[in-house]
Formats: sequence, C-alpha cells, structure tokens
Amino acid sequence: MSRPVVSDRFQLVVAVTAILYTTIIGCGDPGPTDAERVNVTIANLSEAALDSESFQSFFVDGSAPDESQRHRYREYFYEMDPPDISRNSATTIVRMMNAAGEVLDEQEWVFSKVDTQWKIGDAPLP
Repeated sequence: MSRPVVSDRFQLVVAVTAILYTTIIGCGDPGPTDAERVNVTIANLSEAALDSESFQSFFVDGSAPDESQRHRYREYFYEMDPPDISRNSATTIVRMMNAAGEVLDEQEWVFSKVDTQWKIGDAPLP
C-alpha cells in the first residue's frame, strides 16, 4: 500500500495554522492578576485574624498590627476599589463595613509584593 505524498505547501499551511491558533488561543490560563491577588488578600484577612501566625503571614515582615489589635480585623467586612499597582507595590481604598453592609469607614491600604504573594504593609482601621 502506498502512502499519500504530503506537499511542502500543505505542511507549511498546517504549521502556520498551529502557530496562529496557539498565539490567538494562548498556552493556558495565565492565573490570577495582581489586582485579583490583592483582593484575595483582603478577602481572607478576617479569617486569618483567627490565628496569630496566620494573621502575621498576611503582612510584610514587621508591619503587622500589635497582637492586641488582631481581633479588630475580624469585626469588619472589607470591600476594595481597584488597586493602583506599580511593580511591587499597590494602594487601594478599602471600605470597612458591618454585617448589615453599612460602610463604617474607608482607608487607604498599602501592599507590597513579596515573591509572588501580595502582603499588607499598612491597613488602618477606623
């Protein structure tokens, strides 16, 4: 049985199509953006405040609030504006709300990227 001959032109078309497809579709999920990672940090802070070690891990070394203040971070629900990100630092306005959804205060929080993780540098409360 003889094999069909594939022309050079056909092979070129297949190669170009594969390259274009990969370029257009991409090579996979790029993962969360920096803005999404900052948001996750804020979203999980209240839970992290249950445990001293976990709470400390959310902050840049040396910037975590005093242990006597840790419980206060459990008192609020947090909502943030889109962060202003510049390389390895970010700022955003964070609103602190009660369980009824009433905004009690808003403050600017500061973040630093440590390796691939966004950590809190300054997180003032009301």
